[in-house]
Amino acid sequence: MSLRLSIIVPVYNVEPYLESCLQSIVTQSLSPSDYEVLLINDGSPDGCAAILDRYAQRYPQIIALHQENQGVSAARNAGLDRARGRVITFVDSDDALEPNSLHAVLERFEAADLDILYTHIQAIDERNNPVQQDYTVGAYEVIASGFRHSRRMFPATFYRASCIGSHRFPLEIPIGEDTVFNLKVQAFAQRVSYCSLPYYRYLLRGNSATKAGKSDKAYRGFRKALDEIVEFQKAHFLEHKEASHYFDAQLLLFLD
Repeated sequence: MSLRLSIIVPVYNVEPYLESCLQSIVTQSLSPSDYEVLLINDGSPDGCAAILDRYAQRYPQIIALHQENQGVSAARNAGLDRARGRVITFVDSDDALEPNSLHAVLERFEAADLDILYTHIQAIDERNNPVQQDYTVGAYEVIASGFRHSRRMFPATFYRASCIGSHRFPLEIPIGEDTVFNLKVQAFAQRVSYCSLPYYRYLLRGNSATKAGKSDKAYRGFRKALDEIVEFQKAHFLEHKEASHYFDAQLLLFLD
C-alpha cells in the first residue's frame, strides 16, 4: 500500500539532537496514516539505537532499521529501498521541522503536481540562534523544468518517488553525494518549484561532515563525482542543448 509521504532519516552519532528531531516530526499535524518515517541507524556507537526503537514502539508511522556502519549514502539508500510513499523527503537527524509545517508543504507539492519541491531552510547555531544563510532557489509561484529551475542539494527536498526511480546515492563520494544524486533526479524532472513557507531548521555544527572537505578522501570523492556526472551526461543527455549548461554548472561545484 502506498502512502502520501515517506520521510527518511539517516542516524549516526547524534544522541544529543535526535529526540528533538524526532519530536518535531511526530508532532506534525499530518495524519499518521498518511506518512511513514524510516529511521536508519547506521551503526551508531552511542545511544541512538535505543531511542529509535523506543519511538518505533510508540508511534505507528515510525519504522526503525539498523545496519552496520556504511555511511550516510548507504543509510539513505536503505530508506529509499523500503519507502512506500508517493512523495519522498529526507531529514538529517540533527535538524528539525518547524511546528505544523509538513502538511502545508506536502499540500503545495501535491496541488501543483510537482516532481521536485525545494523548501525554505532556516540555519541555526547550537544555541538555536538564527544564522543568516540564503537557501532560496527560485520564486514561490515559478514552476520550471529540471534544466531551467535553480538547483539546491540536501537537506529538505521533496521528490516524487517515481521521479527518483532507481537513482541512489553514490557510496564512494563522502562529500557532495547529495549533489550527485540530486542533479541526476532533477535532470529528468519536468516540474520543479520552491516553497517559501517556514519548514526546516538546519543545525550548523562545527564538526559536521560538510566542514571536512579538505582531505585526501574528500579529494578522491570529488574526482569520482566529476567522473560520475560526466558519464551520466554522456549516457542520457549528450545531444541535449539545455543539458550542457546544466551539467557544466554542477561540475563547477566540485572544481571550485
